[in-house]
Amino acid sequence: MKRLIAVAAMGIALPLAVACNGDGNGGTMSVEDYFREVERIDQRSEERSAELEQELDDFAADLQQPDEEARDAIADIFDQLVGVFEEFVTDFEGLDPPEEAEDAHAEAVEALNDAVDEFHAFVDRLRAAEPEDVESVFTENISGLEDANERANRACIEIEELAAELDVEIELNCDE
Repeated sequence: MKRLIAVAAMGIALPLAVACNGDGNGGTMSVEDYFREVERIDQRSEERSAELEQELDDFAADLQQPDEEARDAIADIFDQLVGVFEEFVTDFEGLDPPEEAEDAHAEAVEALNDAVDEFHAFVDRLRAAEPEDVESVFTENISGLEDANERANRACIEIEELAAELDVEIELNCDE
């Protein structure tokens, strides 16, 4: 069960967190600036998510015999993780990528928005579950969540690979 919580949390804490809009002058960011910003905000989101993931780990034992209070506390933490994820998706969408990154950026935006939708659905199922059924929320009917997580992670890896092709060294928190 602890592993399932970690998988779900990692999916919500997906990388590709980016902020700001272009170069501040309404123009397209340079290749270097774009990828540096991707890396900077990815790190910030990873740090914010790590605290919440630790809270989830603390509740893992409560899922063996959950009550409404434990279920609600876990759902609240997932809501916060979704909020962190939504924040960086919004920031990422606001970027004006250089031409070389436009396709990868557009794919990442689409993948990340799909993941946000799936994570909201997951949290809704978690909140609606009877306490004795909470564990099944983490194991049943999660193919959409897993698919969205995989697609967003592929987009993350593609951003890293594109940066390398363009001679910009970055390290995102992709699951490789």
